[in-house]
Amino acid sequence: MTTAENPLSRLTRFVQQKIEEDHCPGAVFLVHRQSKGAFKSAQGLAVVKPQPIPMKLDTIFDLSSLTKPLITALLAALMAQKGTIRLEEKVGRFIPEFSDSLKRELTLTDLLTHRAGFQDWLPLYLFGGTMVDYLRHLNQTPLLYPPRKRVVYSCIGYIILGEILSRVAGVSLDKLALRMIIQPLKLSRTMFRPLSSLKPEIAATEEANRYERERVKEYGIDYKGWRQGVVWGEVHDQNAFSLGGVSGNAGLFSSADDLLRLATQFLPESEFFSPPFRELFFKNFTAGLDEDRTIGWQLASTTSSSAGHHLHPSSIGHTGFTGTSLWLDQHAQAIYILLTNRIHPHYRGENMNQLRQDYHRLAAQLFL
Repeated sequence: MTTAENPLSRLTRFVQQKIEEDHCPGAVFLVHRQSKGAFKSAQGLAVVKPQPIPMKLDTIFDLSSLTKPLITALLAALMAQKGTIRLEEKVGRFIPEFSDSLKRELTLTDLLTHRAGFQDWLPLYLFGGTMVDYLRHLNQTPLLYPPRKRVVYSCIGYIILGEILSRVAGVSLDKLALRMIIQPLKLSRTMFRPLSSLKPEIAATEEANRYERERVKEYGIDYKGWRQGVVWGEVHDQNAFSLGGVSGNAGLFSSADDLLRLATQFLPESEFFSPPFRELFFKNFTAGLDEDRTIGWQLASTTSSSAGHHLHPSSIGHTGFTGTSLWLDQHAQAIYILLTNRIHPHYRGENMNQLRQDYHRLAAQLFL
């Protein structure tokens, strides 16, 4: 087999081509199968502005919405397994700020599977910078649709979930994650609120929150909390940033190798879960609705999923606004990681679905 025909070379060339076409300044990919080990590569730049810094295999990324399954859903399942909470408990038990009976009757599972009725996103920071302010505004905001009748992917539900878990545990979400996930797994490059000394090792994101600045103009509120310069070493998501960098929807930073270790906890070799609780991450809770959703994850059986057609339909995955992606194929015992800084130094308006589908097609060929 020639070098040009080698599947790893083909995958590496594909990622390099996407960097040259300005889909992103740089990327790290890692593809792992239990029986064949890992294939990984780092290409391009982790930082363009204010100074160029090359991408490395251990570059730390703002994982954005991967926080949802890897921290919030994982913690919820761990706490349910321990008997601390029940996933069918009502939100009203934990959030007395909700006077709306529909919101009070929602279950934790409704939030975890994006079937609760909340809209996808709200700039809650416009209405105050604390969780108390967030909950007050959400209490006054009608649900978008009747609970359990649709699936609308929602950051709002996971912000609420993060607060619920924190209240039950009696500690902040980042401390809970440290105690129950990060320390037990010995994850040295996984954290909320990275230390400033780590900044040169972190991939940068967008300059001056320009995307959200444009998006919130319709509210007509003179918001003073925008950041200047490149957002680098702190969470990009403004809702999470306004809460101090820790939220159930965003705020987690990690590297590819740590992400692989985290992802393994959802597969049969998990150190955390007994089979009944691990299977919650692969059970379709939203059959017949807009998407096929499990606890924390989207199933590859969802139409137009970024998994593409080369992963088993039972595969689970998630993406992040900053350009991150993780898919787990339980059938093949394979993990597919693609980490990019696609919003650095500016937001690129393209849908990355096709790029990710092509990546998974080429990555799956590594195991043929």
